[in-house]
Amino acid sequence: MDDFIKMKGSGNITFDADMAAVNKIYQDLEGKQAIFIKETGIHCPAGCGDCCTRFEPDILPVEAEFLAMQMLQKEGVDPAAEIVRMENLSEQFSQGVCPMQQYNVALSVTTERAAIAPAIAGACTVYSGRPLVCRIFGFASYADKTGNPVYVPCKLMTQTEESLQGTSKILAPIATAYGTRMESLRPQDAVQRLFLRKALVRAFQKIGMMFSFKES
Repeated sequence: MDDFIKMKGSGNITFDADMAAVNKIYQDLEGKQAIFIKETGIHCPAGCGDCCTRFEPDILPVEAEFLAMQMLQKEGVDPAAEIVRMENLSEQFSQGVCPMQQYNVALSVTTERAAIAPAIAGACTVYSGRPLVCRIFGFASYADKTGNPVYVPCKLMTQTEESLQGTSKILAPIATAYGTRMESLRPQDAVQRLFLRKALVRAFQKIGMMFSFKES
């Protein structure tokens, strides 16, 4: 997540503060996940991208804006071009399929991914800016009926039971805690979730307006 820290601000103090806050949430989460992974040895199966194949996340505006800023920085394009690209992707990929997943490519573990989960090798084209739900899946705990946190692995993590032997005190990060932190950044937007492709278009529109004001 250091890429965002080095990224130029938008010129809008409130917006930049929100982006820094999102970055902090992601850094905190990844730090705790790294400890969990190191202690348990749990990881995604090599070459797997199953969780992305039949799933398109619905995300908050602030998550979409963070992702949009990451994409603009890494790809060196302007918001208007990204809006057109997202609209084209929406036509190519049906609802329920993430348009940010790259298909038919040779999969390899990147340095960025290896720092978090060594066995992950997927095809997400926006990995550094991916939304919260993509970060917590398979590496988070949820409250059971009695309110106690329970680790919920992905069904494809076949090494889970063996890896957790003798590590009952080591808990994966609690998902709802991070969701609540994200929603608290802009409480008024908590009900404004959209599927990623639509949320990104709105984010690029907003950022494009901010950039135009900054340049004028």
